[in-house]
Amino acid sequence: MSDLRRFYSRCLRRAAPTRSMLLSIAVAIAFLISTTQVLNPKNIVSAQEASPDIELAKKLGKEIIAACPIVTDVKNLAAYDSCAQKLSQLKTLRDTMNAPFLWGAQSKVGNYNIKDSQTTEFDPFVWRRIYLATFMFKGEPQIEQVNNLTIIHLPTQFRNQFNIGAYPYPFWHSSKKWNSYQQSTELLLVSRTGKA
Repeated sequence: MSDLRRFYSRCLRRAAPTRSMLLSIAVAIAFLISTTQVLNPKNIVSAQEASPDIELAKKLGKEIIAACPIVTDVKNLAAYDSCAQKLSQLKTLRDTMNAPFLWGAQSKVGNYNIKDSQTTEFDPFVWRRIYLATFMFKGEPQIEQVNNLTIIHLPTQFRNQFNIGAYPYPFWHSSKKWNSYQQSTELLLVSRTGKA
């Protein structure tokens, strides 16, 4: 009987490390698989691309760029009028804009909280037909999500060669304001839950 107990206790001593070793290996493999899936950039991108806010932002950005492409002659009033007409009729933009629409300079790079910026309230139609049309667009929109905000980065060029009476606002009354418009390289639209 004592031989049987010794044999049994040797089996238990050998089996215990084997069971724990197998459990450790299984846990390590499970952890590795889950970490790879979480940290894989393709998974992050596909999760964002599936977001309705991301899809709407991409669509909106592409439509604005298509409506007002860059022209070589920045004095071209016909191109400005065509852009203004297209933007005023752009259904996606119209349906996305908050009323009143807040417009202003970003207070600090990377800060997208509109409450931290000095803004002017606009009727959405007036802003997109008169102010937004003073910009021309190129390339592809870049979409960024920060907290609960979706940011649309639109590469832009300001129409800075018009006669002064053609502008909706006397931007030139302040050299700082004029320079901020004509030297800007992108326009940002900030949206929350599908509203810009």
